Amino acid sequence: MNAQIIDEQGCFLSKAFLIRYCEEEVEVNDIVLFRAELDAEPEYLQTDFFLEVDLFFSDLSNLGGPEKWQQHVDEFENNAIFKKVSTQTFKLRGVAQGLCEFVPVTFQDQYFSLLKIQVWSVLLDFRFRLKQ
Repeated sequence: MNAQIIDEQGCFLSKAFLIRYCEEEVEVNDIVLFRAELDAEPEYLQTDFFLEVDLFFSDLSNLGGPEKWQQHVDEFENNAIFKKVSTQTFKLRGVAQGLCEFVPVTFQDQYFSLLKIQVWSVLLDFRFRLKQ
């Protein structure tokens, strides 16, 4: 499954990848660009954003197991059922003032994993709109 943006939900899905053994590292290297518009009202610089990161898992045993992953990638993409196993939510403060943050996302329990994210924000422009 390739990386994709779902506009209706305002979310991004990274590519699906296979983890075969403990302590395996996978480089995702996905870049996502989101745009947000804020009303320039008092306190707009204190507007907080929330970054929600979900971890999904698919049991491949009913599709022949991980051994067949490389041979039948298309079949796995169409038939694999992913379920959300963990969620982490982060509050991003000062986004309108510009932000450059490293966010290490750690998922615990059975699906322990570490995701290294960089979050950048920049105020691009102001637009004057008359209220009607």
